[in-house]
Amino acid sequence: PLTPAGRAGRPRRSRRGSRGGPIRPDPSAGGTIAGDAEYQLRTVDAAITDRDLPPVGDHVRALVEHALQASYPGAVVEVFGSCASNLASPESDVDLVAHGHAGLKRGDGAAAIEVKRILEAHLGESGAIRDFAATPHARVPVVTFAAAFPDGSDRVATVDLTLGNAEVVWNSRLIREFGRHAGGDARRLLRLARFWARQRRISTVYRLQTPSPYAHCLLVISFLVQHGWIPQIIRDETWSRIFGHPRTGAHVDGLDCSFEVWPRPFHPKKTPKLPQLVALYFRWLARVDAEGSVVSPRQGGCVAGKEELWAGARGRGLLREPPGRAADDWRWRLSIEDPFAHADSPRPHDLGDVLTEQSQATFLDEVRRAERLAHEAYTVDTQIYVQLFSKKQDDEPAVEPAASEEEPATLGGAHGDGEEEPESEDDATAGRSSESRTTPSTPTALPTLTEAEVEAEIEAELARSRARRDVETTRPARS
Repeated sequence: PLTPAGRAGRPRRSRRGSRGGPIRPDPSAGGTIAGDAEYQLRTVDAAITDRDLPPVGDHVRALVEHALQASYPGAVVEVFGSCASNLASPESDVDLVAHGHAGLKRGDGAAAIEVKRILEAHLGESGAIRDFAATPHARVPVVTFAAAFPDGSDRVATVDLTLGNAEVVWNSRLIREFGRHAGGDARRLLRLARFWARQRRISTVYRLQTPSPYAHCLLVISFLVQHGWIPQIIRDETWSRIFGHPRTGAHVDGLDCSFEVWPRPFHPKKTPKLPQLVALYFRWLARVDAEGSVVSPRQGGCVAGKEELWAGARGRGLLREPPGRAADDWRWRLSIEDPFAHADSPRPHDLGDVLTEQSQATFLDEVRRAERLAHEAYTVDTQIYVQLFSKKQDDEPAVEPAASEEEPATLGGAHGDGEEEPESEDDATAGRSSESRTTPSTPTALPTLTEAEVEAEIEAELARSRARRDVETTRPARS
């Protein structure tokens, strides 16, 4: 990207832009599409990043833990979700989980009512924490309340407290560790993908059966790991011993929730700029072969052999479809393997099992739309990013399929609609939807690209970007 012309009419490079700082092209000086695209995306990322919320989560966690330990000795309260994974936005809630005591059982509605009474008695008098409520009959019983920011401002955070499920803590720490190794643009892609899913109402689990925010993070991580832009840290202990990398984690309800912690910084191969990264991610996601492959961060991306991967778990009766769905009605849908509750674990979990044919078609429509808009915004007009991240309206018409025959998608089905729900990594392991799905039409099997063809497209896109950048930085001849 270029800054306004310098002395003698020669363009000069931005000193901060080359090091990942904010790029501010001058619209009056013309600028470049590539530079303006990166500026637009970084502006969106800055607007959806909330650095004040995580400290509030730590403050409230300490208060709640102190209040519960009087009635539940040894109880531990931990932060999870976006506050723990460094992906908090101004619309995020503070997610807490209480565990470490037999009385704090997962799914226990009576325990949620008792916890609400205890917190109200110990913390309600101060006024800083108020509006206590419990939902004991929900699929995941939750105690909610409002907490004022300790800095004296008028801002109030919504806090959701669940019980017993310590696995979600390590889910969030895994996302944070992946983000620590990612470059600035790769971290921004994580936040932008979550924001896009929330705006387009496809990060719902229970109400409209679409992938959770945690599942969207795993999709981005799988994309980045597959192309070598972040390291693979979900490997067994043998690899850790070979490379001398320490591990962190714990065994939670029979699951090995551990991963590598690299003491040295990761040096990836050259990562594309943020506009390219966004466009390539949606292109990759639109070409996932839902019927024949699995998206698995543990195995390093999108891998073939879906039937073989889940055969053992289904043979042991450990992997079941949600209520109202036939036992063999799963081969058509997108499959996302949980990195801890994987296919070989005692409690395997496919994060795509919430999808119905209608909700998967809705997801596909939004991916096609994002793929088209991200490419047009990068190559034609950067103002199209406003459409890409716009909030989906109730009366918004269904997305038309992409007109190009050179870019087929593979998750076909009927159109649908979506609805937003609070974001939480707890959606990854909270349970299954009990709503039976309607009887839609059979999904259409569309052609898919091979891995080699996708890699060739990515290399071609990078070559075009380098050629465009060379043209943009060519100095004009002196008069």
